[in-house]
Amino acid sequence: MNKRVSFALVLLLLIVSFPAFAQGQVLDGGILTNASGGIFAIDQQLWFSLAVPGRLRLLLNGEEVYSGTEPVSGELTALPGEERSYTLSAELFSLPPDNTLLESRSWQVFIDKKAPPHPRLGFKSDANGFSLSQTRGNSIAQGYIDTGSELVYVPDLEIGGAVPASSFPAVVWAVDSAGNYSEPRGEYYEFPGVRIENPVPGSWTNPQMLILSGTGEHETKWTIDGSDPNAANSAAVYSGPVRINRVGRIQLRVGWLDSEGSPQEDTVAFTVTGDGYIPGKSNLFDDFHDLEDEGISASRDIPIPESSLWAMGGKPDHAGGGKVAMQLEPGIRRIAAIHLAAGTNDIESGKAESGIYRFAYLLDGIGAPGGRSWNASEKGEFMLSEQANDDNSPPLKMVYSGRSRVLVSPEDSVRYRWDGDRPWQEGKGVICVPESGGLLYWYVGAQSQEPFRLTVPPLPNPESPALTGFVGFRRLSPADDSSWHIASDNLIYSPQALRNRIFGACDGEDLEWAFLASDGQILDKKRSDRLAPLPPVLVAPIENSWIRGPVTARLEGYEDNVMPVISVSLRYASGREAALKGNNKLDINSPSDELASVTIIAYVEDAAGNHSSSVMRRFTLDPKTIYAAAPEFASGGAGQKGDRDNPFQSLEDALAYAKTNGLATICIGGTLKLENPVVVSKQIRLNGLWDKDPSTLVLGEKAVFSVEGNGELSLSSLKIEKRNWLLPLIKAGKNALVEIANAEITQAGLLLAIDEGGIARVSGSRISLLPGDSQRNSGIVSKSADISISNSSFDMNGLNSLLFDAHGGNIKAEESEFLVSAESTASVFSLVDMVCSLSNNAISARANDYASALEVHNSGILLNSGSIEVSARDCTAILLDRSNAMFLNAAFTVKSSFLSRAMEIRGAFPKVADCAFRYEGSTRRAEVFAGPDAEAPEAETIGGNSFTHFSNIFGNAWPVSRLQGFNHAFAPAGRQNTVLSPSPE
Repeated sequence: MNKRVSFALVLLLLIVSFPAFAQGQVLDGGILTNASGGIFAIDQQLWFSLAVPGRLRLLLNGEEVYSGTEPVSGELTALPGEERSYTLSAELFSLPPDNTLLESRSWQVFIDKKAPPHPRLGFKSDANGFSLSQTRGNSIAQGYIDTGSELVYVPDLEIGGAVPASSFPAVVWAVDSAGNYSEPRGEYYEFPGVRIENPVPGSWTNPQMLILSGTGEHETKWTIDGSDPNAANSAAVYSGPVRINRVGRIQLRVGWLDSEGSPQEDTVAFTVTGDGYIPGKSNLFDDFHDLEDEGISASRDIPIPESSLWAMGGKPDHAGGGKVAMQLEPGIRRIAAIHLAAGTNDIESGKAESGIYRFAYLLDGIGAPGGRSWNASEKGEFMLSEQANDDNSPPLKMVYSGRSRVLVSPEDSVRYRWDGDRPWQEGKGVICVPESGGLLYWYVGAQSQEPFRLTVPPLPNPESPALTGFVGFRRLSPADDSSWHIASDNLIYSPQALRNRIFGACDGEDLEWAFLASDGQILDKKRSDRLAPLPPVLVAPIENSWIRGPVTARLEGYEDNVMPVISVSLRYASGREAALKGNNKLDINSPSDELASVTIIAYVEDAAGNHSSSVMRRFTLDPKTIYAAAPEFASGGAGQKGDRDNPFQSLEDALAYAKTNGLATICIGGTLKLENPVVVSKQIRLNGLWDKDPSTLVLGEKAVFSVEGNGELSLSSLKIEKRNWLLPLIKAGKNALVEIANAEITQAGLLLAIDEGGIARVSGSRISLLPGDSQRNSGIVSKSADISISNSSFDMNGLNSLLFDAHGGNIKAEESEFLVSAESTASVFSLVDMVCSLSNNAISARANDYASALEVHNSGILLNSGSIEVSARDCTAILLDRSNAMFLNAAFTVKSSFLSRAMEIRGAFPKVADCAFRYEGSTRRAEVFAGPDAEAPEAETIGGNSFTHFSNIFGNAWPVSRLQGFNHAFAPAGRQNTVLSPSPE
């Protein structure tokens, strides 16, 4: 018996005989069915029966639609363009009268007949080339592409590999997860399209330049307030590189219309911190800012400040101080960006004290930005039918773009084959047409009669394809920017030209160049590597240290795939030289126990031949060095042996060991005390270069260095403290040598007393002399000795203070500062029977009663450049007594309230040229040159000087009002003296 039951208009259940379902039945317990859950693009035909006696109950969306013992079938449907969801349940009950539930099963069925939206595609680039990215919908974009040389079906345009590196036609459609197709549409894609080359995401200190590529004939607009550039009235039109003068978080949007008139957009978000950066205000990087405005039209070198780190993109990690070559390539247009970090050049730590500055430059080897004009290919659709249509084959819609053609079936499912192809293919309504066309056989749905036929004409033979495309590049470093960038207009190349073309790079860049052919191939890759590897970390003694040795120098922290190189030069005290070379480790010693000056130069070299910046270390290898240090500097070895790992813990022990073993050099670490006098009969060198910070030596009440005749004492890189003013720090006998270098000395009383034939050298030191209990104190007392001072400072205080008290010998001072401050009288130099040379020093004396800078008796003196300042009630900056003197290019300032003289002269008049004399005070008489016992100046010996606020130039005979007469008498032709301001009355 047959029965028919209808439920809810969507499920038709037909009672049929069981054998009709025997084939393909699904057995799972007592319920037989072909039902399954999921998403389907077509209606679902379902059947149910029982494998055991019982009653079957079906529920649809919670409502009962069938109850009985017979097999049943039905259909779940949805209308075209509709999405329907069903919850279907099947239950097995025992026969009455029990009616017990024996089994229950459920399925969720989703019928989706809604076509997905047509895909919108744009270009993207990565390490594999260029591909398309979908900007709308969650479906898969498929297409039939005309590459120019062949037609290619791509089942997934986002992951299907590289697309042609040129504009191209294609027919594209979308397929969703249910298998629904959007209507195929002919498209034409422009390549490469507009792209934001700069700014890039990140946080930058300085405002950024906007640089676009691929603008061509497009009118391109941009906004930075988040508004749509294609719609906003406030959008700016891009005509070339322009600076975005905005601080804070910036959302840059760039918009244009493609060849179809559809709005397109590129966007980037970045931050400009500012951090007080104001271009043009003497900023360290003003030149880089100005060069962005000027542009780079030819290859050039850009100097990098020594105090900064730099990189061509990425983290600044290369040392400054050199030049970066910016390389332009003919026919190539691209940007290069220099990243800079100010405030440090500490390569070993790799840390920058400020944010990163990014300066982007357009390297235009093409010329003025030229327009690319892409002509959209012919595209459209029409109905195609069989000319000899005696079999009533229905027409099919042909959709085409360029040479890409597809046929669209009126039904969702189609089976087809081309004449000559044996197997039948299953399709979803889209049939790709080969170039040759041909006879198509096709079925629709469950068609049982003869297949339909359709003849498709072939495409005309294309012209011989040329090797056309673009030059592109990608940055191999930094690793986060490996996408391809188009760097040329559309080009025609021969294979030979590709092989011969060499592409360059700027310093700091590692680029891979390639020709991106129009058929999608990446041809002829070439690498231009000018990115120097980072320098290694050199593990060796610290700079300027003295060590006993032997030493093992090694390199650490360098990159993989580089070759480390260590070069060592040794210069021995005897004059001979030696050289060593190795890779990451090198042993250095002095086989003859001879003092050696050691210079280490280390770097790494990569496969391209790029050298890192060199790391240099200089130190002295002295097998006779002894170490003495505070307990915390010891490494914990057994006993005190006087080496670096087991140093003596008192300076007295180290000095005793040196005397016993005939050694001279002692390296001090930390803070040590010296309680007793030290007698230097031969040679003692004390240095504090244990580590980067100088060590400290504290002298007790009895401590004094007594250098006997012909003895030598060297104090370097030490902080020295001495509070006992009764004893000098150093007492040197005849022909003794005293050296003080890079020291910081604070002491009371006399610093140095040196006798006939002695030599004293002071360099790179700061010396502070404190007042003692005596009425008069001196800093250095010299008798017929030679004294030289450079790059040092002396600061002296007391009641009556004289810094230098010298009789006989020579004194030379340059690039140093001398300041004497006293309660009563202050003098810097008192020189008798001396030869004195002073160059570019700052000399100052300040007191309540009397101050003088130089008091010279029966001596010869040359003072060149620098300044002299005296301040007291009575002042005489320079006292010349029977001495020959020359003063050039110096500045003199006299600050006094009574006696006011820049120079007091007894005897020969000095030569004075190009000096500035200034008086500041309240006295009515202030003299530049004074002295009734002075001889008259020689003609043409006083010229080019200026006098400010002085009343008299030279005695009563030459007040400032007689300047013209003074010049006529003593000034060289063309070198007149001037009065800038008369003395205030």
